[in-house]
Order: sequence, then C-alpha cells, then structure tokens
Amino acid sequence: MLSTGKETEKIYLQSTIKAMEIWKDLEFWQAAIFTSLYKELLFKNSARNQADEHKNDSAENQNLIVTGLLMSFIHVMNDFGVEMKSILTIIKQFNQYYNLGEIIIKELEVFPLDSCVF
Repeated sequence: MLSTGKETEKIYLQSTIKAMEIWKDLEFWQAAIFTSLYKELLFKNSARNQADEHKNDSAENQNLIVTGLLMSFIHVMNDFGVEMKSILTIIKQFNQYYNLGEIIIKELEVFPLDSCVF
C-alpha cells in the first residue's frame, strides 16, 4: 500500500506483474511452451511401456498433449495481453514442428477467449 497523506492507495501484485514487458516477448512464450511440452511428452513416454500396441497411437497421443497444452497457453497469453495475431503466429509455429493438422489448428484459432478473465 502506498500512503499519500490521508488516502491509502492499494496496489495489487497482479497489476504489477501483468504490466511487465516479458509477457509481450514472443520468444519467452515460445520457450515456455516448448519447455512445458518437452517435459510433458518426456513424462508421458517414460510413464508407459513403449510396447508395439502403444506405438500406433503414440502420434495421436502426442497431438492431444500438444493441443491441450497450447489451449492452456492460449488462455494465459490472452490473460497477459498478448495480441491474438501473435498467439496465432506461435500456434502456427508449433503446428509446423509437431504437425498437428489443419483441423486442430482451425479449432485453436477460434478457441473462445471471451470468457477469460484475469
């Protein structure tokens, strides 16, 4: 709290954190997403036995993990004020890397963000 004479102004941590420039840095978001995906995929692969019956659905499972994590990051990025154009750029980059497919990309592009409140 800041005291300005008779009045005391409350400053919330949320507004201070949200105002930081790092949230507008696309390289930060790309690194955060890639690191999260790497750890999640590594955990999922080590958690199950890579028997022949699991190898067939491995790509599909990877796409589901990547899509789910991207949806989570879309919300967070939106909450921190990243422009939708920048979010779409990142989604397209991860599509190229993970080959998610056009249907999933279309779903991510129209992902509802109006219900997000930070």
